[in-house]
Amino acid sequence: MTGRKIETKILKSNPILEAFGNATTTRNENSSRFGKYIQLNFNRSGNMKGAAISTYLLEKTRVVHQGPAECNFHIFYQMMQPGLRGIKAIGQFFDGFDQSISFRILPGQSERSAGKDSEMLQNTMKALEEIGVTDSQTKQIFQILLAILYLGNIEFIKGQDEDTTKIKQSKGSSDAMQNACNLLCIDSRQLQHILLHRNIHSGRKGRESMFVKPVRQSEAANRRDCLAMLLYSSLFNWLVSYINDQFHGNSCKQSIGLLDIYGFECFQQNSLEQLCINYANERLQQHYVQHFLRDLQTEYIDENIEWTYTEFEDNQPHIDLLDGTCGVFALLNEEVYLNRPKDLISLGNRLMEVTNRKTSHRQPLTPRLHNKINDSSSAAQRSQKKNSEKFSPRFVIRHFCGVVDYEAREMVEKNKDNIPSEVENLVKTSQLDFVQQIMTSITSSTSTTTTTSTPSKKKKTVLTKFKTSLDQLMLSLNASDVHYVRCLKPNKDCVPNKFDRLFMMSQLKASGILETVEISHQGHPVRMTYADFLRRYSVVRCTRGPASGHRLDGALEDNVSIDNIISTMANKRLQVRERVKRTPTPCKVMRRRTGLASCEHLMRCCAAILTISCEKHLVNPASFCKYFGKNRIFLTQSQFDQLESARSTALNTKVTRIQTTWRQYQKRKTLRRRKKAVLTIEKAVQEWMIRRRLQKERQEQLEQLQSMMANTSELTNNFCQSSYCNQMAGGKSPENGQNRIEERGEDLFQNNNHSSSGGDDGGGGG
Repeated sequence: MTGRKIETKILKSNPILEAFGNATTTRNENSSRFGKYIQLNFNRSGNMKGAAISTYLLEKTRVVHQGPAECNFHIFYQMMQPGLRGIKAIGQFFDGFDQSISFRILPGQSERSAGKDSEMLQNTMKALEEIGVTDSQTKQIFQILLAILYLGNIEFIKGQDEDTTKIKQSKGSSDAMQNACNLLCIDSRQLQHILLHRNIHSGRKGRESMFVKPVRQSEAANRRDCLAMLLYSSLFNWLVSYINDQFHGNSCKQSIGLLDIYGFECFQQNSLEQLCINYANERLQQHYVQHFLRDLQTEYIDENIEWTYTEFEDNQPHIDLLDGTCGVFALLNEEVYLNRPKDLISLGNRLMEVTNRKTSHRQPLTPRLHNKINDSSSAAQRSQKKNSEKFSPRFVIRHFCGVVDYEAREMVEKNKDNIPSEVENLVKTSQLDFVQQIMTSITSSTSTTTTTSTPSKKKKTVLTKFKTSLDQLMLSLNASDVHYVRCLKPNKDCVPNKFDRLFMMSQLKASGILETVEISHQGHPVRMTYADFLRRYSVVRCTRGPASGHRLDGALEDNVSIDNIISTMANKRLQVRERVKRTPTPCKVMRRRTGLASCEHLMRCCAAILTISCEKHLVNPASFCKYFGKNRIFLTQSQFDQLESARSTALNTKVTRIQTTWRQYQKRKTLRRRKKAVLTIEKAVQEWMIRRRLQKERQEQLEQLQSMMANTSELTNNFCQSSYCNQMAGGKSPENGQNRIEERGEDLFQNNNHSSSGGDDGGGGG
């Protein structure tokens, strides 16, 4: 697959991921509810050969629970549009669909823009088709989504006993149960039994026993929500895996990673999702502080560069408060591992103790809540335990972007990520092949549930898995050349043409941009070793001046200009002990004669190159002198541009000289070849002309000879006739006369041949 095709598929996958992973929040209409990392792989030629998408912490709880003034994932609202029912493969699910039905997990449906959702639906359907999802798979995707909506409408009421629950006998709830089972191709009686009962295992392996116990109303609703979240998260993971398969990603050493992760969040109700999101932002901010602000200033100090230290806020204490040995994460994981009974008061006390260790990162709790937690009277304790279902411990953390008040009531349950095994086994019995396909990514270890008192320390919590994946991401970032893109909001209301100066200033300060600007203003963005500097810019010293020879040698001989520069440097080691003479000796001999060490000699050469560059650009050379470190040279952007300009000029001069020499060589070579060709042609033409003249002369001689032979033959015949007549008249023998005639003819022929030979010799000589 070519790079252009991979790029096209990546762009086409974006509407799919946004539809299934983005939602409307109070601060963003298209907020990403998952982290995304796209790795683009390139070969040595720079051609894209593959890609891979990794996702982090999908907020699957949003499927069944949304905050005030918030919405579910976009795809649920898109499928409610009439355009979906016109599709032949999917429209059958909406036959007899009641338009007045209201789904519990779709808040704010009437307030959304139908036109915008219809347009987004078209983009999603087109993207699914272009990415390679078949019509059958698309049909089953929306079949599962519709089943999730119906699952949300199943309602429960208390049974005859307080510890028993039953499904509400209403048309909406009963129809929702039946429709969900039909869409998922599972038995409705089994689903009802699993929602209202749980299996408890006891005993050791080999002698294990199981008994069934009814569940309370809250646990039945939790099982229903677990089923919906399991289906949606499995579907989302399958889509990501399917998209990655279309990229045909190949592992390459050269890669470019694009990290698009959720920003800092502070809502009216903040739970485990916001804690993880803000923790990820703390880690990224700490990476930025460590690799740009702190390391940069530390390098200046180590290199003895003149530098005014800039104070900045290091958020490492914030991270230690969250993922430290005795931090918030450790406390929440301990609640899961020890499988303690639910005691919100005790949890609140421990959270208070953890956050009190770092008072600078904690806001005092409200007096009402503080009194609730610390009231020592037994009557108050009994009252709190009696109303523990309404009690919610809270803790406050001061992040680098602001203070966030977290509600710890559901954090422990969410951290368990507890999917009952009987719920998962029920889904696996579905007769729908696509359900079986998307469930293959769920391992049995993540869904194992036990109700015994034995702690399950092998089970990974949500916080543990998220921290592990984030650690791997940070390792990848540490091994890469990272560039940051800071996104700032102009106002809190998400309205156009409104610029809130104080809000923008708070974002600039919290993200460390103000410190970055200050350090960049004082700092030197270009840093390289002396050897690398000479390797790149040694071409500048070879530029010849108009009236002198080697410019670097001239600069080294001109101790007046160089020494004036060196005398202003803080580092006096650049001073030369004696006058350096122009010599072609090697570097080691040069260093011995000058009395300089290896590093000092390199610094001396760098100073000469900088002097040449300054002279050409009419800049004071002394401005360069304070940027020589122990092992590196530090330059500002303007100085770097001057050097690059001088290097470009020198290279252009060399290239022009090489081109001129090459063209001269080519012209000389062509001229020699043409001269040789002309001589060869002249010789051939002369030979041809001589040969043609000889042939013409021989042709003329042959014609002359033939004419003479014809005349001779005619004379002979005439002579013979006359001789015969005379003989007849005189009585002489004709034979004697004939013999005399033949002899006379031979004499004439010989004379002609002799004259012809003389003509040939004359022709050859001519």
